[in-house]
Amino acid sequence: MENRTTLTPAQRRRRRQRGMTLIEIMIVVGIIAMIAGGVAVALVPQLEKARVKTTKTDAQALRSAVTCTLPTIPVAAPRGRKPHRGTLSR
Repeated sequence: MENRTTLTPAQRRRRRQRGMTLIEIMIVVGIIAMIAGGVAVALVPQLEKARVKTTKTDAQALRSAVTCTLPTIPVAAPRGRKPHRGTLSR
């Protein structure tokens, strides 16, 4: 084992600077967590807006598909009447 008196000042500095201390790592993790939290707070409203827009688009596509398909579906007529095309009877 080397004695500290035989190390040069440059070797001593290198030995002390080999890695990060636990406190330094905790500070870095804390800073990263704060940045991630800020990004999450900014993105949540945008995600909700995207969900609403997607739902509206899907509803519009479904409505369009139903209105395009409805006239081609034969509907059963009540007893004693001729079947109609494209109208729903209850």
